[in-house]
Amino acid sequence: MNRLQWWFLRLSVLFLIPVFLFDLEIIFLLYSFLFLHMSLGLKTITGDYVHNKKLKYFFLILVRLCNFELIRCILEFLI
Repeated sequence: MNRLQWWFLRLSVLFLIPVFLFDLEIIFLLYSFLFLHMSLGLKTITGDYVHNKKLKYFFLILVRLCNFELIRCILEFLI
């Protein structure tokens, strides 16, 4: 490998770093909107169709716990 190839190899890595970070930002943005949409939808469905207050609060807590668990799984997958 001559010097010119070595420099091109190093420069190509430097140019790929911003592209990688740009893709990660889009993925995090996409997942944040996905979880927001899912959470709001499930809370609305629970509020509309579950009339028992204790059961409604139980389902709302369950939705929140499931969201945290899904976020944890997604972060483990990405990292």
